[in-house]
Amino acid sequence: MPQEHNRAKKYIINEGEFSPVLCELGVQTKDGHIAAPMYDKFRQINRFLEFIDDIASKDDAEEFKIIDFGCGKSYLTFLVYEYFMKRGRRVRIVGLDLKRAVIEKCRDIAARHGFDGLSFEVGDIKDYSPAFKPDMVISLHACDTATDFAIYNAISWGARYILAIPCCQHELNLQVKKSGRLLSSYGLLRERFLALSTDAIRAKLLEYSDYDVSVMEFIDMEHSPKNIMIRAKKRARPRSDEKKALLLDEAEDFLKQYGVTQTLHTLITKHE
Repeated sequence: MPQEHNRAKKYIINEGEFSPVLCELGVQTKDGHIAAPMYDKFRQINRFLEFIDDIASKDDAEEFKIIDFGCGKSYLTFLVYEYFMKRGRRVRIVGLDLKRAVIEKCRDIAARHGFDGLSFEVGDIKDYSPAFKPDMVISLHACDTATDFAIYNAISWGARYILAIPCCQHELNLQVKKSGRLLSSYGLLRERFLALSTDAIRAKLLEYSDYDVSVMEFIDMEHSPKNIMIRAKKRARPRSDEKKALLLDEAEDFLKQYGVTQTLHTLITKHE
């Protein structure tokens, strides 16, 4: 009998299951195998789909409305759409990105495969206005403060679910100079400390905005060093004013201690 740890991992999309879209995007070969250079991307997509599945399997909404910020080549966007289609679930998804050539290619693929509920738009996360109120906002590796704008927009629209995996994070690191503080004295440690601090602030501000939040490992470091997911679900009942004040204080205490500003904090407090 094979040992448990030697068994092939069961994915939402399994190797050998041919997907015309994955093949067209270069993730999969024509015989159903995963292209070697794309295996890490395949693992990331599957892991994200596990989080989607955990939500969708517990939510019986007649139709899911989803916005994918910074969709890029849209590996994830297409597979999220296929996930719902294969389960007979109605879904509308908009993929948003700044690169017109990439968006036009994605539009072409969606049209040729008859994905009527999937559309792509050229636009900036900062000032995007959707045609519908999304149930879910997803963001895979939106760079630096783009993650903050994605989260802020999701909060503003009252999205019930937010799944964000930040990419490079420079905002606080550019503001904090070498000092006598232990973790800000060394470049590499300062960078990692401030990246983690950024995500902690985002999580607190989401709680302040009446979401239940968890921060977890997205995928093994060997497959991507950007391995933190911020997962948030809108609460049925708002938190008390006293509790919200405490959550905001926790975030602001750090900002004051280091004399820095943070984009999500600025957006939320500026518009209250």
